Amino acid sequence: MNLTPAVIFDVRVELTFYKPVGDFKGNNLQGSDIKLKDNFIAYIPRSNDNDSFNLHAMRLRTTDNLPNLWKDKSSFIRLTIIGKHALSGFNQVFVKDFLSVDCITTKKFQSGNYLTVK
Repeated sequence: MNLTPAVIFDVRVELTFYKPVGDFKGNNLQGSDIKLKDNFIAYIPRSNDNDSFNLHAMRLRTTDNLPNLWKDKSSFIRLTIIGKHALSGFNQVFVKDFLSVDCITTKKFQSGNYLTVK
């Protein structure tokens, strides 16, 4: 969701599945990319109360079977979004970790800024 007062453009999205792998001194993370249907978005418009289609909010889709991939409780999925702010021209990186397989749902999201599902 773009909640800034400006357009965000050149948006790149990465979704990675991480699994801890033990070694002699602790844990390392083994990452594998999750293929997204769309991993580049040209621009995301700013939030606008008059926009009935909620164009400032995007959904990410994959064809990978995430429940089959995510078998243990120590694994997690990391969403990384890199975008450029139209007013400043600076890139910013946003990272969100999803720590539980319970984050995956087949229910439908309400539109716009709401993350609740039906």
